[in-house]
Amino acid sequence: MEQKNTSTAVCIRGADIPQELAELYRYVRTGEAEGKLTRRIEAAVEKGRKNEIWRTAYMKERIIIMDAIEEEYEERMKEKERADKEKERADKAEARIAELEALLAAK
Repeated sequence: MEQKNTSTAVCIRGADIPQELAELYRYVRTGEAEGKLTRRIEAAVEKGRKNEIWRTAYMKERIIIMDAIEEEYEERMKEKERADKEKERADKAEARIAELEALLAAK
């Protein structure tokens, strides 16, 4: 499973940006709706939270995501375990080779 997450950092302090955009950034940062746009967003979010169908779909999606994360974690742990065993075998083989070379050099 390949993830393609992108993060963007935006510094708005002292920036010359539209008022609604500044209010949106403030809303994201603080959770406080101050302007018309952010109050509409807050109302839509609240409506979504109260919607049983949306909430059920959201929870199902979260379960699917958490299951996928858990599955990926377990697979990575198995891969690590396989790699650790392979390294252990390689280390033992190298030690045995060194022993045999020492025996040959002693004769």
